[in-house]
Amino acid sequence: MKHWSLPLILILSLNAAPAPASDKAATRLIVVTVDGLRWQELFTGIDPKLKSMREAGMKRDADHKLAKRLSDPSPQARRKLLFPYFWGKLAQQGVLAGNRNQNSFVNVTNQVQKSYSGYAEILTGQALDKEITSNLKKPMPAQTLLEAFQDHGDLKYSEVALFASWERFQSIAAKDPSRFVINAGFQEFSGPGTNARTKELSRRQFEQLTPWTEVRHDYITCELALNYLRTQKPKALYLGLGETDDWAHDKRYARVLWASTYFDTCLEELVNFIDSDEAYRGQTLLVITTDHGRGRTSSDWHHHKLAVPGSDEIWLYLRGPSIPKLGELSGSAPIKQTDIAPTVLQYLGISANRLPGMTGEPISWTEPSKN
Repeated sequence: MKHWSLPLILILSLNAAPAPASDKAATRLIVVTVDGLRWQELFTGIDPKLKSMREAGMKRDADHKLAKRLSDPSPQARRKLLFPYFWGKLAQQGVLAGNRNQNSFVNVTNQVQKSYSGYAEILTGQALDKEITSNLKKPMPAQTLLEAFQDHGDLKYSEVALFASWERFQSIAAKDPSRFVINAGFQEFSGPGTNARTKELSRRQFEQLTPWTEVRHDYITCELALNYLRTQKPKALYLGLGETDDWAHDKRYARVLWASTYFDTCLEELVNFIDSDEAYRGQTLLVITTDHGRGRTSSDWHHHKLAVPGSDEIWLYLRGPSIPKLGELSGSAPIKQTDIAPTVLQYLGISANRLPGMTGEPISWTEPSKN
């Protein structure tokens, strides 16, 4: 991966200007979120301090063997060991922001800095601090990006779908959750495309339980989403993985690493399908991000809220038609979580009026003038 020096970098600037007329708008949308995955792990791999801490749950022989396998003096080598597909292939195919060691900053703007508020900010382009103050179950108070996409294309119920590990997405997905396919948490799938595979996965989620009542295994979520993608060919798909956050809250760092590696595996299957299918290849805007950051130190890495420094630090990856292949950014202008929704609408060729209330601005990449 190239690290551009500041005089040579393609500077990332934020403005509301539309994409050039020659740019090709994407016709399909896939959003992947991985709950609470810190930028530290994504950009530098296994944490050298946490890898041997009993207080971080690194107690068993298997934990130490995993840490040894993922360790290297080089952050670039460590991250590729943890995310082999992402760093070996995917990162350079689009734009990746958020490596704070390279002066690339992406930040949450909501003052809650928990999961519901972060997903709401991603999907609505605004911080809903007055309405969403916790992770408690409540209706989404604003229309979401998925609803705007559905309205723009006059899409049927089956053409937009969301699969998530966390049950709360049954509310987060849309202001009107009855509009499209939603399957989240420990929920049997019985929607369009139900087949032997979905029945098997639906059964397995109740037989192979997680330690949490509201979050199922990411494997179930990913496989259900992939099955729906292959059989139903939706125009928009949202995939929300969750185990990275819950294992962190339980102070089980080895499990966070395992969940991170599975996120990478799931991504590889997903993108391989996109690139092999005629309906998606070259037509799909792929967005990958996280809802919030976590603490920066060995004493608070497992937690996140406004009072924990680092909870607002996130990252963002985009790939698709008209997205420049800049790879990992250095020295780029700051990006806000509220900028994600308007950016997605712009690259889909959809008017911002479809999603009222947005406070963010579309992100555009421009090459600095040469004197």
